This record gives sequence, structure tokens and C-alpha cells, in this order.
Amino acid sequence: MDKKDIVLNFIKGIEKGEQEFGNYLSDSFAIQIPIPMPIGKSQVLMFAQMISTSVPDLSLSVSDINENGDSIIASVKASGSYQNNFMGLISVPAGGQKIDLPVTQFEFIFLGDKINEIKLPNFPLAQIGSLLGNSGFSLPGMN
Repeated sequence: MDKKDIVLNFIKGIEKGEQEFGNYLSDSFAIQIPIPMPIGKSQVLMFAQMISTSVPDLSLSVSDINENGDSIIASVKASGSYQNNFMGLISVPAGGQKIDLPVTQFEFIFLGDKINEIKLPNFPLAQIGSLLGNSGFSLPGMN
């Protein structure tokens, strides 16, 4: 399986709520986004499970994907509906509210045949916070 297929299978695994997507990650996996907490493999697996429960109709669409050596750059858009409470972190009860996040560029960096790191240098935290706030959502640190 080539790197593009690994990334696409990883994204589809998250979308479908399949914990097997973790098999595509190295043991030293980390996500680099501009927040003050580390996000490793176990946190990603836990967060994906929470998302799968809260947004069971999650759709992750890849609009562009390019390979450059040991990295894959992919543009991903997330949408769905908030159907089940999100572990008490969202202040609004689930009621089918639509979620439509902006397209975000992900860089997947490989170590051998595993994803070792995901970088989101332009992670739209402010946009997402504003979008969630306008939808009645409130997440810690996004107010």
C-alpha cells in the first residue's frame, strides 16, 4: 500500500469510527497543532471514539492529496451532525445540529510505512471556536 492509500484509509477509518485506523500510526505518533497540550496516539484514538459517538454521520472529504518524499499533504473537510452528547465538553445538548468545518490542510509525515506525525500549522482554531460558538457550542479554551 502506498502512502496516499495509507492516508486515505486512515481518514476513512476515523470517519467510520473504526479503531483499526490506529494501525496506520507509529508508536511515537504525535499531532502538531497550535494548542498547549501534547496529542499522541492514545489521545487520537480516544478523541476519535468520542467524535464517532457524538457525530455518527461524520463525513471527512479529501479534496486534494499530494505526495512529497516522506510526507503527504491533504486538504480535508469535516461535516456531520451533533447527535449524542460529547463527554460533557459541549454545553449544548445534542439535537442534530449541523457541523460544517472549513477545509484544513494536513501534513502526514511517515516513518517507514506508518504515519509518524500530523502537522496542522494553519489549524483554524479561531474559526472553529467561532463556528461552534455561533452554533451554541462551547469548548474549554475556545471562548
